[in-house]
Amino acid sequence: MNAELIWNDGSENSMETRQCNMGECSTGTVGLWGSWTKWSQCSVSCGPGIRSRNRYCTKEPCDGSGQSRMSCNLGPCEVSIRWLQWEAWSLCSLTCGKGVRTRKRKCSATNSCFGSSLEQQNCNEDLCTVTGTTTVGQWSGWSDWSTCSTTCGGGFKRRTRLCQRGTCNGPSKDSLPCMIKHCKSFSSGTTASWGGWGYWSPCSETCGRGVRKRVRKCYGEGAQCSGNEYEREICNVRRC
Repeated sequence: MNAELIWNDGSENSMETRQCNMGECSTGTVGLWGSWTKWSQCSVSCGPGIRSRNRYCTKEPCDGSGQSRMSCNLGPCEVSIRWLQWEAWSLCSLTCGKGVRTRKRKCSATNSCFGSSLEQQNCNEDLCTVTGTTTVGQWSGWSDWSTCSTTCGGGFKRRTRLCQRGTCNGPSKDSLPCMIKHCKSFSSGTTASWGGWGYWSPCSETCGRGVRKRVRKCYGEGAQCSGNEYEREICNVRRC
């Protein structure tokens, strides 16, 4: 395309022609979109989701997107409150003479399910074997551990179990050391104190009436503690 530039400088030649806008001219072709489709259903049946609609270019080139989206929410989802599957059964509490075993289950929503989370049933209901005139008993489960026997100087916590329906092999008591540390003593200017009791020795007899003992140690300056170093008790492992 040419353009004319006109000016007046007092000379005879006051007009000059120059080229401009050297690019190609547009053909005038404009794309054409078809109509939008209907909105789709929400992508979820509850809670937040998306629905969409489309349009198609019927004559190229088309400017813009062929898809449009918008959020949708059909309302909050209902929480499914139900019991989950039962866990495996526990071991039987007794090997003979009618024991009990248990199993548990959990609720999908805490404290919202109807019914019990614990189930129990009898097991090993056969009578225990009788040897001669002595009935072989069965131990119950261990009790919970007791509190520590001392608050300083070392002590022991204990638990017990009961022999049921006869004579049982093994100890009825068990102990573990706890809170082992030195006590602060202000008597006679000494810091000596007893440590915790050691484990009980085996029974002096394998059957019938016997004795077992345990020992504790004195710690600190001078190592002179009041009280006994040894402790004894009667034990009876089983009848002879």
